[in-house]
Amino acid sequence: MPIEGTEEYIDLLFYHLNLHCYVVVEVKVKEFKSRDIGQIGTYINIVDDIVRTDADGKTIGLIICKEKNNE
Repeated sequence: MPIEGTEEYIDLLFYHLNLHCYVVVEVKVKEFKSRDIGQIGTYINIVDDIVRTDADGKTIGLIICKEKNNE
């Protein structure tokens, strides 16, 4: 799904059948950065605006990173 006419795309978008909500998944092959939270927040808002209906629960965001910073 192109995001607001840009070249950005949601990595994975699922629908959880038991929770009745969308799950946005971002896969990062680099270390987690705080800006990743803002990015997935933007994707959640877009899914809420375009895809989610009143019958659906709140959209969930999940960030999966290859590396971590222990600090």
